[in-house]
Amino acid sequence: MGGKGNIARTLLPEDHRQDPVHRSDITRSGCGHAMPSTFVTGYRYAEMGYTAGFEPALLPINARQAHMEMADIPIWIKAVMSCWAAMIFTAHVDSQKRPKSHK
Repeated sequence: MGGKGNIARTLLPEDHRQDPVHRSDITRSGCGHAMPSTFVTGYRYAEMGYTAGFEPALLPINARQAHMEMADIPIWIKAVMSCWAAMIFTAHVDSQKRPKSHK
């Protein structure tokens, strides 16, 4: 989700052309196999019996795009886990490990 998905879609134009999904009375159209559109993602996971999706490592810089994209996925219950706490912890540990300058 988020920036990663858009980059994948940009790098795989042939993926969209080779795997179209047509609109029906109850579904919307979409395309893609390796990185399907948001609608196709929801439909395919629902076909497999999955009704929940989680973004396990969302960077704060990608939050807006990821939330918009996840909101567009039908059928799913969605959740996002931010990397923010891990980033703060890593920065704190990193700052503690720096050698003190000698005077």
